[in-house]
Amino acid sequence: MVSTVKNLLENKYKVIVTTLIFCMCLPSVITSFYAYPNTVDDFRYANDIISRLNLTDSSLLGICINNAIKYYMSWQGTYFQNIMAILNPLSIGGQVGIIYLRLLSFFTISLNYLFIFITSLEAFKFVGIKEKSRYLLTFLLLFCTINICSYYDVFYWTMGIYAYGLPAVCGFIGLYIILKSINTNKLHVYYSLPFLICGIGGALEITAFIMMMLLGILAVCLLQTEYKSYNKKMIFVFLLSLAFALINALAPGNYVRYGVANSGESLSIGTLFQCLLGSFLQTLYRTRYSLIYSHYILFAFISFMLGIKHGKASLSVVKCVLCIIFFVSLPVIVFYPICLGFNFSFSEISIPNRYLHLLDLSTFISTLSISYLLGSKLSLFCHKYNNLIVPLSSIIFVLWLVYPGDINNMYCKKVLEDLYEGRIQSYSQQIIDLYDYLGTQAGEDVVIDELPQRLYTIPVIELADSADHYRNIHVATYYNI
Repeated sequence: MVSTVKNLLENKYKVIVTTLIFCMCLPSVITSFYAYPNTVDDFRYANDIISRLNLTDSSLLGICINNAIKYYMSWQGTYFQNIMAILNPLSIGGQVGIIYLRLLSFFTISLNYLFIFITSLEAFKFVGIKEKSRYLLTFLLLFCTINICSYYDVFYWTMGIYAYGLPAVCGFIGLYIILKSINTNKLHVYYSLPFLICGIGGALEITAFIMMMLLGILAVCLLQTEYKSYNKKMIFVFLLSLAFALINALAPGNYVRYGVANSGESLSIGTLFQCLLGSFLQTLYRTRYSLIYSHYILFAFISFMLGIKHGKASLSVVKCVLCIIFFVSLPVIVFYPICLGFNFSFSEISIPNRYLHLLDLSTFISTLSISYLLGSKLSLFCHKYNNLIVPLSSIIFVLWLVYPGDINNMYCKKVLEDLYEGRIQSYSQQIIDLYDYLGTQAGEDVVIDELPQRLYTIPVIELADSADHYRNIHVATYYNI
């Protein structure tokens, strides 16, 4: 008992960091218990499942496979989502379906933040960053990611979870297994493959993120002699993952959807390069938006100072340049499939919420990593100022605390306020009540005069004014109205 307390006191910074991260994540995790089916895709997928159950004698497995093939060929290559669509709370029905969705949401968002946390620690260890710096950098990364946005379209509705939330979690688990294996030899690299394959089967920006992370790990293994024994294993993992990434990316449904989104326009070489530039510009716009929050600049500065204090100045100029190129390109490549799929313009756009999760995470990874890297290279020139790091960081942090704008813009605070004031609970119950009402109106013409006032911490219910709108049609078909 005494030794446990002693170890706890010696590692108090770990306890503090872990506790702070837990507290920041808690409001978003609690919100998962107020999730509800969304009108965007949940009803459409449920209608397909229910109609197949009613019209065929096929087994549930057969319907699952047929449905997955249908969407793969006609809409998108997200094979993980297409397979998991069979487990839709609307096709399950009733209160059991709602409970299933909320438990699914709870486990997805909890595992998401857990594995970002422990995977980041392993990644920083993998590149040789000292323990205290690893925990601080991980805290900065999660602080930025949690507080810039509420990723409600990723975690709080079924098809969003299957396309974005769960695949991201699977990707983080796969990357964690690889890094843990290399760092400790306690796990086998190949154990990561089932998780990576599932993750790569999600939305293409998740596929891009996983492949970029694998490329980075592979590059370090090839360049660092101490990881030489992992070269062949990592090459195999990367190539097999790439094969599944191509299965996703080259799905016929992706090209069908591209034509629908772009008025029948075909994909050309010029479009590929145009969208690459567009992705770079949209990443810059999103980074500029992040700069509104002074904690983003503060944390980049702290990362830079950590690089000065603990970084390796011995890193060659060539390796340093390669690292910077990798981190600059990371968010651009992650966002590229989105630009390509919707042919976004060069002007700033309002990016749908479901695409922001990994874009923001990639941007913060890049910013903190480049800041640390630059600090490391300058450590030989700034070493004599090491004693100023803690005082300077403390002063800037205090200035940030006394400036109320950033505190008020923190999304964990916004979510907590919405929970405390009962706004999330009220909005969720109004949607559930609306669905219950529609369930009693079979065969009737229904007019909804007013929808609940939307929040920005939970998915909005989307119905159109026109009865002929596809969202209204899917809801009407489900309730037979």
